[in-house]
Amino acid sequence: MSKSRETRQLEEAQQRKQSLIMFGVIGAIAVVLIGGAIVYTNSQGDPDSPALPAIQAPVASGNTSGVNAPINAGTGGDPANADSANRAWGPADAPIKIEEFVDYQCPACGSFNKTFEAGVVSAFAPTGKVRWEIHALHFLERNTTESSDASKLTQCAAEQGKFWQAHNAIFANQAGENLGAFSKVRLKELAQKIGLNGDTYDSCMINPARDATVKADNDLASKYQVSQTPSFVVNGKLYAGGKNVNDFKKIFSEVAPNVKF
Repeated sequence: MSKSRETRQLEEAQQRKQSLIMFGVIGAIAVVLIGGAIVYTNSQGDPDSPALPAIQAPVASGNTSGVNAPINAGTGGDPANADSANRAWGPADAPIKIEEFVDYQCPACGSFNKTFEAGVVSAFAPTGKVRWEIHALHFLERNTTESSDASKLTQCAAEQGKFWQAHNAIFANQAGENLGAFSKVRLKELAQKIGLNGDTYDSCMINPARDATVKADNDLASKYQVSQTPSFVVNGKLYAGGKNVNDFKKIFSEVAPNVKF
């Protein structure tokens, strides 16, 4: 055998060896990838398999610009047949009784107040056929007392005959939940803005009766199984979500068909 032929054979053998090594490496990688895919697929359906780390979406930070805005005194005076001392309007013996459950931090409650409440008050308060009472909850409190403190402010405003002014002003100053919009400092400013006596207000806010009323409102919500705000209990029947004048007319026809408007 010539030397050149022997050299070619050696080179070809070396190439075959390298090819086999390369195929082996590729095969090993494929096995690892396929096995990993199988493990991942199985772990998706097997509750006992270790969970893969979740990818967290960025969490938007709260917008606190409204917390530093000037206090808004709100709009609107007392409704017809106002009973400010009892956070209500309408005669106590009216044939239709509405108990509204709000959280003063609740955006949907604020929307109802700004969009529908004035129309509802205008349509029904003068008739003397409807009694409307407010109960304030603290569903949305998270590491603050902002909902409870806003409720206490309205109670103190009621003692000074200005419940409805406070009620509307609080909704006018919503600026996110648990971000400081209803801090004690800003609530004091709001109380001054609507004309409450400062010394009387200070004493009222630390009166244990305020906490008792907050608790009573929340206990009443539990009794009616209120699970969202706003909610309305009309003659003992629960209706959830904001309502306009026509919605209430329909409800009244259901719970008090003999009462005409």
